[in-house]
Amino acid sequence: MNTIISQLINAVNQNDEKTLENCVHDVLQALRKLIVCTRHIIAASNDPQIQKNIIERLHDVLQHFTHFLCEAKKSIGTANEQNKLSHIAHNLFSALNSCTLKIASQRYLNEAIKQMSEYIYTLAGPFDRKLPLASIDSDEINRSAAMFNQATHDLVISTHTGGTQDLAQTSAHFSRAFGEFIGNGIDYVNHQQEDEKRSRLIISLKNVHTSSNQLLERAKSMSVEPITKENDIKYQLADAAR
Repeated sequence: MNTIISQLINAVNQNDEKTLENCVHDVLQALRKLIVCTRHIIAASNDPQIQKNIIERLHDVLQHFTHFLCEAKKSIGTANEQNKLSHIAHNLFSALNSCTLKIASQRYLNEAIKQMSEYIYTLAGPFDRKLPLASIDSDEINRSAAMFNQATHDLVISTHTGGTQDLAQTSAHFSRAFGEFIGNGIDYVNHQQEDEKRSRLIISLKNVHTSSNQLLERAKSMSVEPITKENDIKYQLADAAR
């Protein structure tokens, strides 16, 4: 949604009525989806405090959205108003972020994404050349790969079933398994003597990070969507995991 709002601001600044019309339509569609998703989460929760917090945050979002759209209309072709619109958009982003943080599944998965990003910094190097490849314990590499595959499977299942506590555990396990797999992969890179092979291995590890990040982003989306097409959700997550 943040991207759509940014596009809308650019359309206002450029006085691009066609793009503005499309952006307003997209924003309203995204807002409807947000309302449906939060209603689903509220209905599924047994904790009155969580329900209350989400309702309050959603109310704030709706107020900021109303203010933002009114100001966007006034800002077309007016430089001073455009500067004001950016400030209002910043407040809207903050309200959206606050609402998201009240949803436990989003918080857990965001933490896993953050943790993975910290692990991946090591792929920027430098890399130390070590003993030849024969000295590596292949069992350790295979074990970390198997654990990562299992963690991926567990994450898909917990997202599909909708258990918040399960998702807290599986998302944390997923990021730890990812870190161990990357660590073993870097050790493998360090023992590789040929530069070309080292480069290919590093690219492969970065691709694993990209795919893992996409899986978590998909899980974030699926974890808040009403389960009206259960098989679709299951297959989409499984496809992302692959």
